[in-house]
Amino acid sequence: MAGYRRWQAECMQIQPQVPCIIYKDTLAWMDKLGLDVDLGTYASLLNLHTQGRSLSKGKRVHAHIVHHGHDHQIYLNNLLMLMYGKCGELSKAQDVFHNLPIRDLVSWSALINGYTQHSCGEEALRCFEKMQREGLCPDGIILACILKACGSIKAFGKGQEVHAKMVTEGLPLARDVLLVGNALIDMYAKCDLISKSQEVFEQLSLRDGISWNTLIAGYVDREQGKEALQCLELMQIEGFSPNMVTFTCILKACGSIESADNGQEIHSEIVKQGLLGKDTVVGTALIDMYTSCGLLPEAQDVFQKMPIQDVVSWTALISGYAQLGKEDSVIALFNKMIREGKEPDMITSTIMLTTCSHSGLLEEAQSYFETMRKGDYGMIPSVEHYSCMIDLFGRAGH
Repeated sequence: MAGYRRWQAECMQIQPQVPCIIYKDTLAWMDKLGLDVDLGTYASLLNLHTQGRSLSKGKRVHAHIVHHGHDHQIYLNNLLMLMYGKCGELSKAQDVFHNLPIRDLVSWSALINGYTQHSCGEEALRCFEKMQREGLCPDGIILACILKACGSIKAFGKGQEVHAKMVTEGLPLARDVLLVGNALIDMYAKCDLISKSQEVFEQLSLRDGISWNTLIAGYVDREQGKEALQCLELMQIEGFSPNMVTFTCILKACGSIESADNGQEIHSEIVKQGLLGKDTVVGTALIDMYTSCGLLPEAQDVFQKMPIQDVVSWTALISGYAQLGKEDSVIALFNKMIREGKEPDMITSTIMLTTCSHSGLLEEAQSYFETMRKGDYGMIPSVEHYSCMIDLFGRAGH
């Protein structure tokens, strides 16, 4: 990467007070300075654009690679596929893959991972089967991706087949057992086979916080709040400390079974660990829990103490009042949110229109709906929003 370092030095000489990162096109500057671009520089730039999901800059790097005759390098092509996959340009990732003269395990992993990340489970499974036909044995990363794909499309038959093959063939490698084990727990839970998730969990020779969180989330998503709380208790007995993911799941469990006492205990622990001021997700989960338990004053108190009140936390509070039939409070909160410069999202808008419909507020609903149609809130009314208006006009006798 000597060329890249020299480019940085040149940039600082040109304008030492400004970091070289301000230059929009690294490769153009290197070309202008007559510097050679080596594989390490390309790799650094592609990794940077992958992390930042900077598709346009990544495409410029790709064009530069092709122009300078480096498109035969499998290492760079694998990085290109990862970048395109992360940015959602799956067709481009597939083009790179198909043009590879040689494909290794990383090539297949990059393509399968891209499909899995963007909920294209069927395509991921087809790639997996083709890879095996070409004689390649999957590693732990690929197995974890495939299990995630099976869970996303509820292909429990294929998931069980992969699981059985892992057992008979002794896969995965020891270093990947935890990664794949956690993926199995998640796959079975998403396929509504939570008992199998529990079975896999109990058979794991090694567990980490992700193992516990995955099992707890599985119980919560299946609306088995009591079982989730029992898992939390066992998790702590075994010496694992809950984190924000754990707390968020458990608060949802408390709300689903209206266990305000457990929810308040969790709230105290969150405050004790100083987590409430670090992430709006936990605060929003607390609001959801309290409103589900019918404790609106407590929900309002959490909301007011949040250092940042985003549209999601506003929506959680507004939704809580709506669920308990407090239409006046819903409208008052919604208007206050608008005054404070927060733009409503699709969910907030649906709650507002539904509340207007139930309250017979025809003019208010029409005014808000027209504002949406003009695009003032950065969204176009959905079918659900139109349905709300149809319901409102019907209730009003129009």
